[in-house]
Amino acid sequence: MTRFIPFIFSLLLLTGASCGEKEGDPANSSGKVAVTGVTLQPTLSLPVAGNAKLTASILPADATDKSVTWSRLNGTGSVTVDAEGNVTGEGEGTATVTATTVDGGFRASCTVTVTSVPDAAGKYYFSSSAGSDSNSGKSPSSPWLSLSKINTTAFAPGDTIFLKSGDMWSSSTGFSFTGKLSGSVQNPIVITSYGAGNKPNIRSTGGEAALGIHDTDNLHIKNLDIGPSSSYGLLLKDTDGRDHSGIRIENVDFHDMPDTYPGIYFTISGTYGFTGVDVAGCTATRTGYLFATQGNRDLNISDCRAVDCAMVGISLVQVTGGTIDNCYVSGCGTISLPQGSCGIFLGIVDDILITGTEVCNQHRHGTDPDAEAIDFERDCYNVTVRDCYLHDNDGCAIMFFDSGSPTQVNRGCVIENNVFENNSKNAYSPYGLEINFTSPGNNNDGIIRNNTFKLRPGFGFITTVDPSVSVTGNVDGNGNALALAPPAQTPPVFQNAGFESVAIANATYSSWALTNGTWTFRGHSGIATPGSGFNVPATNLMGRQAAFIQASGNISQHINLAAGSYRISFLGANRSSSLNSIKVLVDGIQAGSVITPASASRFDTYTTSAFTVAAGLHLVEFWGTSTDDVSVFLDEIRIEAAL
Repeated sequence: MTRFIPFIFSLLLLTGASCGEKEGDPANSSGKVAVTGVTLQPTLSLPVAGNAKLTASILPADATDKSVTWSRLNGTGSVTVDAEGNVTGEGEGTATVTATTVDGGFRASCTVTVTSVPDAAGKYYFSSSAGSDSNSGKSPSSPWLSLSKINTTAFAPGDTIFLKSGDMWSSSTGFSFTGKLSGSVQNPIVITSYGAGNKPNIRSTGGEAALGIHDTDNLHIKNLDIGPSSSYGLLLKDTDGRDHSGIRIENVDFHDMPDTYPGIYFTISGTYGFTGVDVAGCTATRTGYLFATQGNRDLNISDCRAVDCAMVGISLVQVTGGTIDNCYVSGCGTISLPQGSCGIFLGIVDDILITGTEVCNQHRHGTDPDAEAIDFERDCYNVTVRDCYLHDNDGCAIMFFDSGSPTQVNRGCVIENNVFENNSKNAYSPYGLEINFTSPGNNNDGIIRNNTFKLRPGFGFITTVDPSVSVTGNVDGNGNALALAPPAQTPPVFQNAGFESVAIANATYSSWALTNGTWTFRGHSGIATPGSGFNVPATNLMGRQAAFIQASGNISQHINLAAGSYRISFLGANRSSSLNSIKVLVDGIQAGSVITPASASRFDTYTTSAFTVAAGLHLVEFWGTSTDDVSVFLDEIRIEAAL
């Protein structure tokens, strides 16, 4: 891309200041040691794509502020320079690099000569604007034109394929290379750019991908722009029935692909896959995903951005070992998706660490589910989410899901030291929570600790969870401790026992209701008032609102109890003469027989059999038992010692 020349350097050109000349009076009012000058090596030579570091020497040696800014002026050649003085040659000729002191504005310059890479095996150049397939292809001045030359060239470990910056290659069938680009661990094959200008662009209007590279090992792909494409951006496929390794994709931009296609996609045949994959500094805009894979081991994704992807930012399926670090995922779910969208999707993964990543603004449409920041879909083992910022998602921040099968639950996942803020903006089920377990046993032996939840009024930080899950050290935005339940009380009480908070309008109902985090509503359940579509009876109703459980929905709450025997009672009624029944579970064990409220016109009191518990935290659940469209109502749920 066209690079910006800092204003300070333009000013130097106008004033004609020379090396080491002072541009302003160094401030010294605070007693600091002021800078009096700066020196820099006068010349530097490096080849195209070569790198070197310049070091500015500040005078005097004990100056307080030795920081400098770096700038460059391209002449007959071109270079880049970063904030640390690292210079990269881009185009043959000369360029000038200048260091300017922050204190005092002193400067020194270095003339950089960029040379061509010698005509030799191992360096191959392509240019769509100035190339010819009759050229040697071995220098920037004699580049090839067609990427098809890759399929007719024998490459060796350590070879580099250079694509000219600012150029574009387009195909109606995509560009595909199978078994051609394998290096070694010490000497990978590299595909990258050369020269000044925008990243070289690869695009396609047909075929399996804009760029398909199959059956390859130890390949580095850098500094490209891929898209638009009618399918995948970069497709890496295992077709030869063996493992592959050593793939690195760095500083590649993906954009403008169909809604269901990733910018980067790894796919495997059988049980084989890719090991040791690094994806760094890549971006995706207007694609289905940035990255999707099945069958990777030792996968590391860092410093990547996925913005406005149609479905998911990063999707990991069947991945063992890896990291997602310092990434940014925002605005996924740009289309309606019956299967739902999310920022990061995890399914059948093991030993994954997600750190320092911001996931925000995922979208949900209509009755679509999901739109979470992170979706633990099923069979996720030993995944840690640490030091992340999860905010402003339509769905909850994190969902633990198990596809309804006890054999597909997540296990041993750790959520720690994260900040949660303003999630569940437009959630489907449940609403008003930051972390959602679709059933309590969805992260057995997991840990939720030391997180900060900046909760909106009426919101809770977590649903009810399996007793094997440790929830400790979490606080709200003011530093107040958050717990699954208050300390044990005498006599014991359920929170919000009459479902009066949060209040809903008269003659209405709310599925998966917002109750200040006291109750968790799952399946078909919520809060209703008399006169609503659920026909809550008014007789004997304590207050304005009652909970409803439709079919096999359920509601649950944690409660701390002293050791002893207890009974649970509640006011119950049915919606109509077609009855639903209630079973009450304490720590997963049914407390007595199923209870069937007899009346559809009034609430009556019902009581469970006695049960005995040890001192501590316990999970109480109320389940509907019907598979039909029938509903039962609950109000004023109480617990008392069994005499």
